[in-house]
Amino acid sequence: MKKRILSILLVAMMLVTLLPMTAFATEEEMSDEFKAILNEEGQYVVNTIVPTTEFEKGMYLFEYVLLMTDETVWVDDFTYDEETSTCDVTLVGEFVDETHNVEIVFNYDENVKNDIDALVTTFPEEETFFHVKDMELINYWLTRTGTENVDESGGGLDNFSSELKALLGNKNYKFFVDNRAGLDCIFMTERMGVAWLMHDDVAYYVDTALGTKAEHIIYVPDETGDSPEELLAAVQKRVDDYVGEGKVTVKLGGDDLSKAMDFMDPIIEELAEELAVYDAEKDRLYAAYQAKQDAANQYYSEISMAQVRIDELTSMIEGEQNYIAMNPNATDLADHQNLIAQYEAEKAEKQNIITEKTPLFNAANEEAQVLNTEYYDYMNTEYYPVQNNYERHVREKEEYLDLYNDPESELAFLQDAAGGCWFEITNDDETYRFIVMKDSDKMITPTYASADITTNVTVSSTDSSVPLDTRVAVDKLTSGTEYDKIMNILDVEEHETFDITLYSEVKGDYVTKLDNGTFEVKIPISDALKGKDDLIAYYVDENDEIVPYEVELDGDYAVFTTDHFSIYTIAEAADTNTGLVPDTGDATSVAMWMMLLAVGGMTLLYGMKKYTCQK
Repeated sequence: MKKRILSILLVAMMLVTLLPMTAFATEEEMSDEFKAILNEEGQYVVNTIVPTTEFEKGMYLFEYVLLMTDETVWVDDFTYDEETSTCDVTLVGEFVDETHNVEIVFNYDENVKNDIDALVTTFPEEETFFHVKDMELINYWLTRTGTENVDESGGGLDNFSSELKALLGNKNYKFFVDNRAGLDCIFMTERMGVAWLMHDDVAYYVDTALGTKAEHIIYVPDETGDSPEELLAAVQKRVDDYVGEGKVTVKLGGDDLSKAMDFMDPIIEELAEELAVYDAEKDRLYAAYQAKQDAANQYYSEISMAQVRIDELTSMIEGEQNYIAMNPNATDLADHQNLIAQYEAEKAEKQNIITEKTPLFNAANEEAQVLNTEYYDYMNTEYYPVQNNYERHVREKEEYLDLYNDPESELAFLQDAAGGCWFEITNDDETYRFIVMKDSDKMITPTYASADITTNVTVSSTDSSVPLDTRVAVDKLTSGTEYDKIMNILDVEEHETFDITLYSEVKGDYVTKLDNGTFEVKIPISDALKGKDDLIAYYVDENDEIVPYEVELDGDYAVFTTDHFSIYTIAEAADTNTGLVPDTGDATSVAMWMMLLAVGGMTLLYGMKKYTCQK
């Protein structure tokens, strides 16, 4: 269980923290570097809607620009003038910051804004979290492991929630939470922070505190037995039905949830042994430093004491000399002269001590400083990471037990675990733990769906290998080199051409092809193509070969299936195109299909010839 962040940072506190960065506006001439951040009209473009509250000003003008788009630009929301739409903008330079008061232009799509305004009204008012449930969690785990795009805080969980996606109408908006708080626990993943709703990198909505919660629960049918074996079989079947048999193995973790963290005991023991080695090295370095420091201190003490005595002797000599000068005829002058000689001898002795000990002190002090630096470097770069890792594991186990035994904690749901058991899934060396509950009504088999808000093209799939956070992006092509090439090959009249791509934020990569499953693509039929019953979806492959896909009509939509994404054209069937792809766009399937047609044609001709001869 990772450390809980105690609270979400308030925007005001963040702004105050960054106030020392302020550079005052100036009327000096703009540098070329500053002009480069403005548009041709000399305005600074902010990719957000127009802020209407003080909170939105801080978030849209300051945080979105600085932290999410350009770290070299600071827009001072405190200076924003709503009437003139002007604001102080600072270009942060290496040696000097340059500030000018410029006009702000808010770049956004009014139609998108209106759509999002309507959607966010459906967000629950009192509910802070959206939820990732059942097989959605399996999809997240299988998508997340093995990727480098997910930081330790587990960003990306939000867009695996069908609850959230349903509220957004499955539209390809990007929902992003900056994860300023939350809980990472053996049986729960929780994220919370300032939430943004964006499209095409434009911010249309911001909320102070939203997040996503995933209680690690997989549901099985009500009639499942309570024994560990029966529960294991039921949950394995559920996983197999979703991801495919033999791809993911579920195993029993244990039958006593109070001992669910015992797996950490050997880890803690190993870390304790490792820490003991680091402790010994820490103590050795400190002892070496302390020995040199003690030696330097001793030398310094001897030098200081000798100097104090020299100062005393100097004063005493001056006193004797003054006495002799003031009493030249005194009978005890010889005694005072002898005292001066004694003092001078002792002073020379003390000076010898200073002369002897000073280089020893300098050397010991220098060595002590080197050892001190070595000690603190070791502590910061080696010892503390090991110590913190050890203490974190110990604390996680203690915190888990506290939460488990608290009937009002976030982990209270564990008390309802079927059979009191927990289970484990290991994927790419990552182990995920969960409990099972019996509730047929809560069993979810996710269907991936994403709709492009501009073209209304929708892509969906039941294939579990498609990350649920994947967003479709569609460009309607009407010109360009690739478009012209495709049109020359297809030679069709009325048509619509779309470049369709899918992108997973968590994987940090495009989803281009499925190994086994298929995507269903729904494309709105244009007025020019409505009423046509012989529509075909065409794809031109890398060899400039035409691959046709059978289209079914669903109201005003043309629907076809494919296993990969590229540029597709919806048009009437052309005489120059023969054959249809039965289910997917695999080129091998096309070749086989055409071969079967050819064989069938030869058989038909042979049969006709035989019939004629018999006749």
